Amino acid sequence: MAPLSISNTRMASHGHEVSEQADMSVPLYWDRRDTPLPDRPYQDTLSDADKSLKQKEKGPWNGLSNEEKLALYRIMFKETYAEMKKPSNEWKTVVGGILFFIGITGLVVLWQRIYVYPPPPHTL
Repeated sequence: MAPLSISNTRMASHGHEVSEQADMSVPLYWDRRDTPLPDRPYQDTLSDADKSLKQKEKGPWNGLSNEEKLALYRIMFKETYAEMKKPSNEWKTVVGGILFFIGITGLVVLWQRIYVYPPPPHTL
């Protein structure tokens, strides 16, 4: 068991689990269009089938089937460029949020016109 530091003891005394902090000095994986080669492969731990496929990769690629080439690609990368470029429906959420807050703002303005501001003068 690791010794508890002051912050760990404080967290443990409040009934919270102490979570591991990510070590940002080690290579990380992410799929990004602007960095085509991530720092590490997508799959770190390989199954026996993947290990044999990696051994087969060292030989001539003419002997590999398309499925094996695709499996090798999926070991290194999670998504293809086409999958990364695929549009998402996030814009609908953003537009919905904007319209929601515009509606709330309209209700606040209406409430202020009715209950806060004095009635307009008769000359207008």
